[in-house]
Amino acid sequence: MICEECETVMHWRCTNQITNIAKYKCPCCGNVQTEKIKPMKPTKEAPNRMEPRFYYKTTQGTYIVRKEIDNQKKYLGTYGDEATAREVVDESIKCDWSLDITSIRERLNIQKVGRSWFCV
Repeated sequence: MICEECETVMHWRCTNQITNIAKYKCPCCGNVQTEKIKPMKPTKEAPNRMEPRFYYKTTQGTYIVRKEIDNQKKYLGTYGDEATAREVVDESIKCDWSLDITSIRERLNIQKVGRSWFCV
C-alpha cells in the first residue's frame, strides 16, 4: 500500500480478525490508513494434535529412540534408519514401555552394525 500523503510504501501494523480491517502506517509521515481485506480460507485442515513419535533424527543421519517416564528420559538406542526406530517404538508401545530393550531387539531381530542398530 502506498501512502496518500507522501507516496512512500506503508508498513503493515495489525489486522482485526473479526472485522477483517488491516491498518498500515507510513514510516515517513506517520499517516495511518485502513483497508478492508478478504479473509483467506485454509487450504488444508491441520490435525488437532500430532501424535508423539518418540524418536528423532540426529545430524549424523541416525535415529535416537527415547521416552520420558516419571521425569526421567529412557534411552532405547540409536538406530541406523527410520523404519527400525519406528518398529522399536511400536513394539515398546505394545508392551506399555515396560519390556527391556534387549528383549525387544531379540523379538524384532535387530543387530548392531558399527555404532547403530539395524533390522536384519
